[in-house]
Amino acid sequence: MLWVARAQGLAQHRPPCLGLWERRSLGPWSPCRLSRLWWRWRRGANAFETSTPAGPITGVIQTKIAGATFNLDIVAINPTRTGVYTTFTGTVTVQLLNSSNISRALGANGCRSTWATIGSSANVTFAAANSGRVRTTFSASDAWPDVRAQITYTKSGTTVTSCSTDDLAIRPAGLAL
Repeated sequence: MLWVARAQGLAQHRPPCLGLWERRSLGPWSPCRLSRLWWRWRRGANAFETSTPAGPITGVIQTKIAGATFNLDIVAINPTRTGVYTTFTGTVTVQLLNSSNISRALGANGCRSTWATIGSSANVTFAAANSGRVRTTFSASDAWPDVRAQITYTKSGTTVTSCSTDDLAIRPAGLAL
């Protein structure tokens, strides 16, 4: 079933080679090894719930309510992609994307080119005292079934873009029957 979901672009949150076949791969350029390398280098930052304990680089994002403000924590991921980049300083741009269009493959950054911006962006500054994790506030006036956070960092002409590993829904504040 997982392979069917992958073929439809629905199970892109995991590397494609897991388990016994991966351990029996045929050297450094086998499909599984290349997949693992791609998976390891695809993220420079992530976003998740503020209730996530300190330390992790992944977490979940719960459903939000349209018209209400909500907070997410943005975490910088270290260059080896093994933990929080606690010494990272700089300003990143964070925006919400409508990630319901899955007609294109995920890019190396975990985003699809078909995802459109929802609302305005926020500039978030990491200071040394933040230890690689900062909080930002969002608001979306409309309901959206599938949303992700996109984090962009530019330094010396090089831009690194990452999308959150988890998605969320923004539900209406109420329903009239």
